Amino acid sequence: MNVYAYTADRENYHEITHATGLQMQWFYNAIGKFMLTVPADDYNIAALENDGILYISDFDDLTFTIQNIKYDTAENRITANGYTSNWLLNKRAITSRVQITNVETAVYTAVSNNLRGLPGITLHASAGLEAETDAILYGGQLLDGIMDVLDEAEYGHRLLWDTETRSHMFEVYQGQDLTTGIHAVVFSEEQGTAAQLVITDDNSTFKNYFYLPCRLRNGNDILVEYGSASAGDRYEHWIRSNQTQTADETEAQFRQRMQWECQAEASQRLRRQTFAVRVAPEDFGKAFNLGDKISCVSNRFGVEFEARINGVKYALDSRGPQTTIILGEPQLTALNEVKLSGRN
Repeated sequence: MNVYAYTADRENYHEITHATGLQMQWFYNAIGKFMLTVPADDYNIAALENDGILYISDFDDLTFTIQNIKYDTAENRITANGYTSNWLLNKRAITSRVQITNVETAVYTAVSNNLRGLPGITLHASAGLEAETDAILYGGQLLDGIMDVLDEAEYGHRLLWDTETRSHMFEVYQGQDLTTGIHAVVFSEEQGTAAQLVITDDNSTFKNYFYLPCRLRNGNDILVEYGSASAGDRYEHWIRSNQTQTADETEAQFRQRMQWECQAEASQRLRRQTFAVRVAPEDFGKAFNLGDKISCVSNRFGVEFEARINGVKYALDSRGPQTTIILGEPQLTALNEVKLSGRN
């Protein structure tokens, strides 16, 4: 494991060679985090500083930004915590409105228009991804907004680290479909390729019908509704908001914007279904990677599913390294009578 700590100004770096513990999580389209524990010697004290960059070269140019450092003199150790470097984009808000047609183009435009001098971030060349939608990016934090748009298109994003320029390049990308063909990947508990399979089905925050109170320019209050579920399958949610029609909006435009507000809220209140599978560290990044779609079968639990690799967890301690992949929100089909609803 090659770990390098860059200073906040990116002028110097140190290789971390005697870590006593390292835990990392990173995702296809979300903010990850890390925790690093090292001895409290002079070398490590100088190496780790807030706003520095932790670079993990073994995992496809994975980097984190250091945001919290704890010095424990009683235990003679330093613990550093922080987030995947994409978190840096949330230093900016979306103040430049972007109309979305092509998702990839709009996301690059939103980042470019809202960086406002945020150092060390450039944009990757377009890959020509074709997904389209009809929405507006405006308001809120930059990364949060573009993640919502990318979720709908099933695209991911990453900040690639350039060791020569010591800067990041923001990229929108799409994982491969490895469910068919000669390179297909199947995780099967019975075949021994889905070790320590963990299935989680969380309905605690799920909502599928939304009410948004808002006000027209003439002072009349209206209630915008969003969703189609009914009867026992309907989980209602009241959105607290002070939205008001602007001077340059027609009532139809305002109602459409409020529908998009409801849609954004709905994207945060999904039925959370995740699947974790322990894999050999050497397999990740070769046979499959973050964002790829794979197949998984468990006769014992009575399910088969296709799902995207939405996250990775890595832990290094006295027992050695352990890598777990997270298969997020797949559509399950029943081998027996078990059925869970979700989305690919």
